[in-house]
Amino acid sequence: LGKSGIKKRFLTRTFENFTVDKVNQKAYETAKAYAENFQDFKEKGDGLYFVGSFGTGKTHLAAAISLHLIKKGIPVICKTLIDMLGEVRKTFDDDSRVSEYEMLNLYKTVDLLVVDDLGKESPSEWALATFYAILNERYEACLPTIITTNYNDQELIERLSRKGDIKTAGAIVSRLHEVCYLVEMNWKDRRGWRQND
Repeated sequence: LGKSGIKKRFLTRTFENFTVDKVNQKAYETAKAYAENFQDFKEKGDGLYFVGSFGTGKTHLAAAISLHLIKKGIPVICKTLIDMLGEVRKTFDDDSRVSEYEMLNLYKTVDLLVVDDLGKESPSEWALATFYAILNERYEACLPTIITTNYNDQELIERLSRKGDIKTAGAIVSRLHEVCYLVEMNWKDRRGWRQND
């Protein structure tokens, strides 16, 4: 669990404490079925693609899947792209104990890779090429990936290609189409102000 990359806030985001209603029931059931039948999905290399507005529970469900699998001893990495690439950059330091190859290989071969909040960053050409290399390796090896994002296809391509490489950004989205089941979560922000009792 400590190596999964799941931040402290999301360590308690389980299926048990996800508030289910008529609006989000389908998304919840899809995520829970994925976690409970992960080996079947893994054999085919199938992932999930959570897309929708902010505050709808995308990260909660992605974290719930991750925690469910980690409890079963299945290796999972769950990070934002910014954090993933930050870990790769750390390997460039002289005192790094991990090589760039080792870090990239971890992302390319882990049983499940969860990339949270894709599109929030404006990656450099190096970052976009590195992310493509990770996803393409997983695509070719039939290893599953889960994505959460606030952006539709065109918006995501535009955000990922802000530094100019629209073809690579388009190829990333195209590959995700082929290997992920779409889970749309477009409804009102469920986050509320904290109440002072």
